[in-house]
Amino acid sequence: MIKTVIFDMDGVIIDSEPVHYFAYQQHFRELNIVVSPEMYASFTGNSTKNIYEKLKLNFNISEDVATLVDRKRNLFNDAFDKKEDLFLLDGVEDLIKDLFNNEMQLVLASSSANVTIERIFDRFDLHKYFTFKVSGEDFPQSKPHPAIF
Repeated sequence: MIKTVIFDMDGVIIDSEPVHYFAYQQHFRELNIVVSPEMYASFTGNSTKNIYEKLKLNFNISEDVATLVDRKRNLFNDAFDKKEDLFLLDGVEDLIKDLFNNEMQLVLASSSANVTIERIFDRFDLHKYFTFKVSGEDFPQSKPHPAIF
């Protein structure tokens, strides 16, 4: 019998990709780099840290990865707070409530940063439904590595 349901965040609970895309594009302009659509598409599912490690190699960026990640997260957080067109995916709120009301344990496993997870859970009042939240920051290797699950 199923007792626990593990959710990813992006693409399952919320589609924050447009906000991430906006923040990345701002940062790419600041760094004076052009990331092709193909390269950007290859980032799907990777942590921000992994993405900037790849970008450093491809574009010979001098800043350290932690600084790059912090700047992108700041750009994302600013955009997240200002964008009004950010919603839970259709049907997911009803699904979460139904599973919770049927005594399922709900767990979030996301490559997103803890601060991003908290912002989304605060904005959409999701804390009360989830027993655990696991971030890619909680492990040495983030997705696509399976340790998070």
